[in-house]
Amino acid sequence: MIYYLLFIVGMITLSLMGISINLILLLISISYAVLTHLDFTSFIFLLSHKISETIFMPEVAAIPFFILSSEILINSKLHKRYKSTVFNIFGNNIFSYLIFVLPVITTSSTSMIIVKSFSRILSLREFDSKEGYIRLVYIISSVNYIAPVSVPSILLASLLKISLKTVTLYSFLLTIPFLIINYYIFISKHFQPKSAIRDYFSLFAITGYVVIFYYLMFVISLPIDIISIIIFFYSIFISVFSDRKNFIKNFNISIIHSISRIGIIVGVVYFIFVITFFHIYTFASNQVINYLTLSFSEGYYILIILYILAFFMTDILDPLGVILILFPLYNPLLTTFNIDKYLFALSFPFFVSTGLFNNIAELPGKKIVDKFNITFSELSDIITPVYFLICIISFMIYFL
Repeated sequence: MIYYLLFIVGMITLSLMGISINLILLLISISYAVLTHLDFTSFIFLLSHKISETIFMPEVAAIPFFILSSEILINSKLHKRYKSTVFNIFGNNIFSYLIFVLPVITTSSTSMIIVKSFSRILSLREFDSKEGYIRLVYIISSVNYIAPVSVPSILLASLLKISLKTVTLYSFLLTIPFLIINYYIFISKHFQPKSAIRDYFSLFAITGYVVIFYYLMFVISLPIDIISIIIFFYSIFISVFSDRKNFIKNFNISIIHSISRIGIIVGVVYFIFVITFFHIYTFASNQVINYLTLSFSEGYYILIILYILAFFMTDILDPLGVILILFPLYNPLLTTFNIDKYLFALSFPFFVSTGLFNNIAELPGKKIVDKFNITFSELSDIITPVYFLICIISFMIYFL
């Protein structure tokens, strides 16, 4: 169990020192190699083998294309025109809200992209207060974390070796009721969207993205990497027609904004595979499972401990980093105690999404604080009602 202890303590300690996630995981991997007396040649072979294994994973290969597609749509300003068109045609009601939100979160692959998109789509003048704006962004950011095309959902389905189709279906069963509940509690009385224009091209373009994605996934059943490539070229196509004059400029900006995020995500997945190898190679996983089995009669007791650990880790890490980094812990746990992986794939990402508005650079919360010149204490007071609702739903999922 010393490997898991080193893993957790190393992650927390080095994160507090401000070291990047990928460098931390590399340092832990090197420490594992030293502890297991793995020679330099064997360690290099392991690293190179895991590179090929990671790169050729369909889910990992799909990530760059989905992120690029999202950036292209944002920089083409299609989302903003789409929002105005929807509310212009259908009015300001729950139906318009769902038609607006669901396609936008489907075309936004990460939480940072959805916040970036909404900062351009929404105006503070459309709300009766800044609190209304902040709550809507927080709600949509959290929902985006379990959205069908979100990077966390795709990666978690791959890591747990479960059907992405089923995960997608489950996400709809949670997303739609959650959006409706929050609309009537926090949104309807505080949101008056501007609907000055009708741009039918943006309506057909965004709707087409969604229809193509679900058709390729559920009807034709193509692999996710092939779907992502088709979606990528579709995004380029509609971007050219949307703003041919500025297409090259927008495309270059999209690539620049995507490179860093893609590198971080793929890097974390890669090092997680390396670390998981050491846990299996040293029988550390078996030791942990034996200890947990002897200490607890129910797997759900251990799940609670896992969620508590994740809660504290979201104060120092990106929620996606928490999902990936804790994989070596919860993967054997789910299998040993026969906990439904689909429910976990819905509950756990939704729970850690509450950390999106923590005080971490580059996360949405930091951008909101800077934008409105408020403190994190004030931000916490604003989002607390939604925060508790997410936590309650995350645990209620297991009782479905």
